Amino acid sequence: MKLVLILDHMAKHELQTPETKMIQKYQHRLCMLFDATQSICTTRGITAFDDFTDESLPMVMLRFLNDFALDSMLMRWIHCVKRCLILDFKTTAMF
Repeated sequence: MKLVLILDHMAKHELQTPETKMIQKYQHRLCMLFDATQSICTTRGITAFDDFTDESLPMVMLRFLNDFALDSMLMRWIHCVKRCLILDFKTTAMF
């Protein structure tokens, strides 16, 4: 899907590649990425995404993967913060 965004940008801007931050803003937000891709396809008259209704299996799976990726990253962040706090506490307690 990111390739669609890149190619659309290049088509609109004389084959100039987009800035990295344009693509990076999507990170693991698959639903947001899908919506952007679907919008591009609709604008260009491409019907590849028309069969994906909100409750279709591919969309249910996409939402699951989206939520899993975001939750997983949050859990890793929380784990890192906890480890830092514990390490900081141990270091501070030594002095």
